[in-house]
Amino acid sequence: MIDIRQLRAFVAVAEELNFHRAADRLHIVQPALSRLIKNLEDEVGVSLLERSTRHVRLTEAGKVFLDEARTTLNHLSSAVRAAREADSGATGTLRLAYMDFSVHRLLPDMVAAATQREPGIRAELVYMSTAQQRQALLEGRIDLGIIIGTMSAPSVETRLLAEEPLVVVMAADHPLAAPAQLALHDILAEPLLLGSEGEWSTFRDRVFSLYAEHDSSPRIAQEASSAAALFGLVARGVGITLYAGQPTVYAHPGIAVRPLAGVRPLSVSAAWRRGPRLALVRRFLAACDSG
Repeated sequence: MIDIRQLRAFVAVAEELNFHRAADRLHIVQPALSRLIKNLEDEVGVSLLERSTRHVRLTEAGKVFLDEARTTLNHLSSAVRAAREADSGATGTLRLAYMDFSVHRLLPDMVAAATQREPGIRAELVYMSTAQQRQALLEGRIDLGIIIGTMSAPSVETRLLAEEPLVVVMAADHPLAAPAQLALHDILAEPLLLGSEGEWSTFRDRVFSLYAEHDSSPRIAQEASSAAALFGLVARGVGITLYAGQPTVYAHPGIAVRPLAGVRPLSVSAAWRRGPRLALVRRFLAACDSG
C-alpha cells in the first residue's frame, strides 16, 4: 500500500532529478530513499523513473504520477491544517442559541465582533427560551447559549454578559408616557401583556416576583409568544408590557419606552458546555470580548 513517505520521496527525486540531493532534502540516507522509490514503483506496477549512472529522468507514467502525487500531498497538508485549526477552535460551526432580550444589542454585537476577528468560525443561530437552552446545553444540542440569569450544572460554565434594565413599554399616547421614568407602583393597576408560558417562563417568574414584592398580582390582559406581537398589541392600546434592555434601542412605531426605576436589572449570561468543542466556544467569546 502506498504511504506518505513514498510520495514525498518520489516528489523530491522528481524535482531534484538526483538521488543524492533528494536524500539530503529529506534528511535520509540514499539507500533508504532508493528503497522507498522501488517499493513505490512495485505498488504502482510501472516504472516512474529512468535511472542511469549519470542521469535520472521521469518516465511518461512518472510525469503523470508526479502531478497526482503533488495534489495528494497538498490535500493531505490541507486536511492536517484544517484538523489542527478545528482542534484549536480557529474553524468550525458554533451552535449559538439566543433568547428575545439579546436580539437588539448583545447578539448582533457578539456575532459582528466574532465574524470580524475569527472569520473561520460560523455561528449557526437558533432561537430558544432560557429554559429550552438550559436543557439543550445539558443534552449537547447547542454549544453556547445567551440566557436569563445563570445555570448550575457540572458540565456547564457561565459568565455574566450584561445587566439589562427593566423597562415599561406602552402606547405612545398612554398617560404613563408623560414621566421620564416609572416606578412599579405606577403600573400595578395597568392591564399587562406577557410573553406566553412556554417561551417566556423565566422572565414571567421575574415579573410575578416583582408584583409579589408589592403584595400584588399582574392583571394579565393578553399573552403572546413573541416580542413583536406584544409590541403590536401595546401600540394598539391593549395594555402595557415589561421588557429588558436600553430604551433607546426600540424603534417600533406607536410605542413609548420608559425605564422602571427601583428594580434590579435583568442578568443576561453566556452559558456553554464543557467538552470537545470548548476551544471553539472560548475562541468565539474571546473575539467578542475584543470587540
